[in-house]
Amino acid sequence: MDLWTATQNSVNVVFAQLAIDVGAENIVETAHLMGITSALDAVPSITLGVEEVSTLDMASSFGTLANDGVHCQP
Repeated sequence: MDLWTATQNSVNVVFAQLAIDVGAENIVETAHLMGITSALDAVPSITLGVEEVSTLDMASSFGTLANDGVHCQP
């Protein structure tokens, strides 16, 4: 199943497998580079939104996406 179909049908196991394939540690590292300051557990379920982050962190990380991948400290 491709990621488009998995997203459309909310097939969580596909995203947990993606975290295993990519490496949950890499996801945590990237989240921190994007502006997340909270401590995150490197577990496959991280792709399902199980980690709690502040609203400011979430806005900061989405701002990184909007800024072509360049993070600006809020």
